[in-house]
Amino acid sequence: MKKEDVYRIALICFNVDYDKIMPEEVEGQEPELPNEVLLCERFYRAAELFCIESYDWSFMHHLKRYEDKDLVKELSSPEVADGKDICYQPPLLHCHDFPCLPEYDYAYEAPSDMAKPLFVNGSHNATIKRIGNTLIFNLKNPALVYIGNSIDYNHDEDYPDDFFYMIAYRLAMEIQPNIQADNNTILASITTRMQSAFQALRQADMTTTRIKTPPADFFVL
Repeated sequence: MKKEDVYRIALICFNVDYDKIMPEEVEGQEPELPNEVLLCERFYRAAELFCIESYDWSFMHHLKRYEDKDLVKELSSPEVADGKDICYQPPLLHCHDFPCLPEYDYAYEAPSDMAKPLFVNGSHNATIKRIGNTLIFNLKNPALVYIGNSIDYNHDEDYPDDFFYMIAYRLAMEIQPNIQADNNTILASITTRMQSAFQALRQADMTTTRIKTPPADFFVL
């Protein structure tokens, strides 16, 4: 699917035909987009990111292998203890009364397309701290698996169709107050469709990756 298809699905929820409301293209002129499409463009990113972060989708995984040239700074224990690199400290490391607390000695820049880190060298991200755009590890040159923060529509075939439907229904929820603000029946219907798409997608992803089922409150609207 393309982004325009996501808009089509979202607008169908309100009986709005995307293709009928779009103006004809005139060479040399920028088309004036209808309000419904402008709303889709305005709220699309929020809907996309919400769906990306709702689960650790395997098709959103990316791998970053850090090398020596990627090191931002190596933090020595004395520097941390003296507070010289306080901006890189994990919580509580500023306290001199607890020298036995774990230390995070290697700082790297986070990937620009990262939504959240997942695994370091095959283990859960318990060995990583994030402060702004800086990632701090307790080992050098780690292999980081992370969730990407956006869909690459140039390779839309890499994503399940249900994921696009999920984004479309979330987008419909985002724009509903601006289209049919008082129609709670429509909102309830859209919410149900989105949850169904999420559950189907998660089940398929778990079957593929054999991931343990998250708790029921993992996904919250």
